[in-house]
Amino acid sequence: MLPSETGRSKSSAFQIAAYSLALIPFTLLPWLMNWTTSITLVVGGLASVLFFLQAYRLYVTCDTKDARRLMFASFFFLPLVQFLYVFDRIDWSIAADLAAYGQ
Repeated sequence: MLPSETGRSKSSAFQIAAYSLALIPFTLLPWLMNWTTSITLVVGGLASVLFFLQAYRLYVTCDTKDARRLMFASFFFLPLVQFLYVFDRIDWSIAADLAAYGQ
């Protein structure tokens, strides 16, 4: 877990869970702003909820094994979300060309 003044504690685990919970809406923000497609909504939303569940498990148990699992989950979650943002973006110039072609 993250180091704090008191070492491993429930307060550190609570902070981790709270920040992980905040990741859920922030992960979906590009979709809400219409920058990405619904693939980001589904995959990013599911990944962020699963990441939060790992953080909540750490909060409940405060076990080093769960902290390690959360660390490895972040190794998967962060690149996945970044990949989604880069490759699932909506290119508005192509969308405009397609709309003009259909008229």
